[in-house]
Amino acid sequence: PFVSVKSLWITKNAQNPALAADLLKFYTNASNQIAMSKADGEVPANLAADNDTSVTSNPAISGFADQAKVGVALPNTPFMSGVWTPMDNALAAIWSGSTAVDVALNEAQTAAQKNISQITG
Repeated sequence: PFVSVKSLWITKNAQNPALAADLLKFYTNASNQIAMSKADGEVPANLAADNDTSVTSNPAISGFADQAKVGVALPNTPFMSGVWTPMDNALAAIWSGSTAVDVALNEAQTAAQKNISQITG
């Protein structure tokens, strides 16, 4: 599976970099990551939080966390925008039973390649 993250950073133009750093520390510390995970089911980015029993005992969260360990980083490329809609359509067709898996994925591949060629010109 593709693995992606949410990112926080401080730009060199930050008017108050110390305050921004404090906010990042607050958001990313283990106790707050655990609290956010409990509140919204988000997989913690903090490894200590990821190993907390409140996270590991939740199969929905731990399942995603386990998949992230074997996943592939989502490519940082504009070409992925040409892939999402064809794959969404293929998955909908597959899960609804309206199209065979190989047919739906071949159609998605063709559509994605067409979309990407339009991006590259």
